[in-house]
Amino acid sequence: MLYPDTVEAEVLVHKPWFVATMFGVVFAIFLAFNLTSTSFGELMRPVIGEPSQSGLYGRFAIAFVIALLFVLNVVLIGFASLRVQIAIVWFELLLLFLAFFATFHLSLPFIREKLPFLISQGV
Repeated sequence: MLYPDTVEAEVLVHKPWFVATMFGVVFAIFLAFNLTSTSFGELMRPVIGEPSQSGLYGRFAIAFVIALLFVLNVVLIGFASLRVQIAIVWFELLLLFLAFFATFHLSLPFIREKLPFLISQGV
């Protein structure tokens, strides 16, 4: 940016109506999916009981916790400075990438062995 930003405005993610709306939307999205048979359902077993038999209560509890964690994450990131926000978001993206990568149960030594060839070939 050529000129420093001198606009002083409230941060949108700190307004209660926005936080409540975001919570409601995320809650509705995750309530639509049955996540009781996932690892998150197993993590919530002390709260919902047997995940396969928890029904709507299990879906509600899991959607509530995910929406709460998501909204809390966004609000807390909003308090940080821009440089810290960028670092946090990149770190979270790295964690999501590693979690996605881990779901395939790939052989890391094999990948490490073939990686120089793949990079040199432009794959």
